[in-house]
Amino acid sequence: MNPGKRRRKQQINLRRKRARKNVSFRALTGEERRRVEEQELSAIRDTWVRGKDAFDVDGLLSVESLHNIKFKPLLQKLQKRFPFEKLGVLDEGAGRSSLKEELLRSELGKGLRITTTDVRKNVVPDRVANVLGLVGEFGKNKFHLVVSTAGGALYTPAGEKALFQIVSVLKPGGIGIVDTSISNERLHQLAKRLNFSIQKIHSHSVVFTKNFGISGKK
Repeated sequence: MNPGKRRRKQQINLRRKRARKNVSFRALTGEERRRVEEQELSAIRDTWVRGKDAFDVDGLLSVESLHNIKFKPLLQKLQKRFPFEKLGVLDEGAGRSSLKEELLRSELGKGLRITTTDVRKNVVPDRVANVLGLVGEFGKNKFHLVVSTAGGALYTPAGEKALFQIVSVLKPGGIGIVDTSISNERLHQLAKRLNFSIQKIHSHSVVFTKNFGISGKK
């Protein structure tokens, strides 16, 4: 079997497995669901810590290269879109990255309010928060920009839930820059459901804008 067909078969099997899991999950009681979610969060932490320690993003240039973006024009676009607001930036799964410090030192730094999150014990983020609990931690429509580079959104097996959380904490008109394992085809489907517009997909990175109007359903 050639690599393309093998990859396609793996994607189909994964989607079937997720569909069966969703049906089983809906049949559980509230207490059983809570235990399953706790187990998922524990698995996310273990997987994410191993992966992120092996690949920890250093700073601005690395993040720009991995996502194939430039922060300066992107932030300038957001400043024009929100002229009377200090831009709220969330660096999800920041680890030991110096992205926050470099952005604050830049010429646009005075107009930024940056928050870092992480779940590991060997780093010191602004907030200890899991990607699946962003809404509970911050509330909805709070940030103008969310960046997740090799973070929880990539390593969690609950990638769609993670994306829902990121879209939810973004303000309408805000921009998400997210590493994710979700397939390109599925991302376009989720864009309609969660009400965001995809600007760019680069490797396993997606750049999107949350649309104004009614938010999509989970």
